[in-house]
Amino acid sequence: MFAFLGGFLTIKVLTGELGPHAYGQLALGVSAAGAVHMFIYGPIEQSALRFVSVYKERGQLDVLFAALRTCHGYAAAILGVVIAIVTIVLQFSAGSKWSVLIFLALTLGLLSGVSSTLSSVQSALRKRSAVALFQASDVWLRLLLSVAGIIWFGSTANIALLGFCLATVTTATIQITRTLRSPEIGPHVHFDHASNGMEKRDAISKLTAYGRPYIAFAAFSWFSIYCDRWLVLAYLDERAVGIYAAIFQIASAPIALFFGITNQFLVPMIFDRAGAATSQRQIRSSEGLLNAAVAFCFVGLLGITGIAALFAGSLVTLVTNAEFSTHAEILWILCAGIGLNNLGQMLTVKGLALNQPRKYILPKFIQLCLLIAGIFALAKPLGLLGIALAHCISGAGYLLAVVLTNWRIQHVAN
Repeated sequence: MFAFLGGFLTIKVLTGELGPHAYGQLALGVSAAGAVHMFIYGPIEQSALRFVSVYKERGQLDVLFAALRTCHGYAAAILGVVIAIVTIVLQFSAGSKWSVLIFLALTLGLLSGVSSTLSSVQSALRKRSAVALFQASDVWLRLLLSVAGIIWFGSTANIALLGFCLATVTTATIQITRTLRSPEIGPHVHFDHASNGMEKRDAISKLTAYGRPYIAFAAFSWFSIYCDRWLVLAYLDERAVGIYAAIFQIASAPIALFFGITNQFLVPMIFDRAGAATSQRQIRSSEGLLNAAVAFCFVGLLGITGIAALFAGSLVTLVTNAEFSTHAEILWILCAGIGLNNLGQMLTVKGLALNQPRKYILPKFIQLCLLIAGIFALAKPLGLLGIALAHCISGAGYLLAVVLTNWRIQHVAN
């Protein structure tokens, strides 16, 4: 709730300080940070979330943490080269405004990736209070530091993004220190007898094999979450990007809160029940909990979408201002589309618990095709409303595709 309120206040303050034009630039920068997080660190944090229970069961958490450190070292080295090349190219081709924006965005993606992996480990070990604390702290620090920068240096997207970076590096540093001092994690991090042995290489191989499909997922997810902003820029302008991004954030905030709490609480338990998924008892136990979680989330989604439909204009005006509320009618449609996508994503836990993440590449591809086709067909005649409808269509298609995939997995298992 603390993060939820901070997120809404961030939208309110930054839309007022920056205006639609600069807020649109900030949204585009955040989309670049999202690409780094999804493509590079998403596979690592998902692998960490899945394998903590496995290696804890074996009494080999030290091996897992050694492998994770190595993976992060390679990721940071690769990303450092990419940041340098992209920044130089943009400096000469697009000017300092965009080169600095993308540099800060990619740096934010790197910092967020480190923090998210730590959160995955703590979440898997059910350190929920610590995860919630750092997630909320990051949101409020981003708000405070970006506003301080705007007051001192001016209302630009680059200054706001710099505040985001400083906030995330602060929370990540504190999170690393706390993690190393944890009696349940710290001893395994320091104890590194497997750092050059077969056990570590085997762990890296398992993490890589499990995480590799998430690179494909990242391509689909990035396009599903962020490509609409760039298409709005192509069809309309940066002002329209700012308005659309603000309403999208308002729509996604309550859904992210609701599904985030549910996932953070239940997904580690589902994986824990599944264990190494070597017996039917483990599989049935995890499936039962997953089905109950999905039913609970569906009811919650109906309530959120209904409230958004009834009070769309008031909500958008309250969280932003009158300039942003001219397209408030798309709020409930975005809520429905985002919610359907989240329901589908929750259902993928079934295959993930059975170590079959690659089964969901096709549903992600279907979702992406539906979204892009919907945007190209509807954006020009309907504007932002068309893009919202495209999200709804793609979310429904993704949910259906995941349900069919899970049925096939169940059929093969039986």
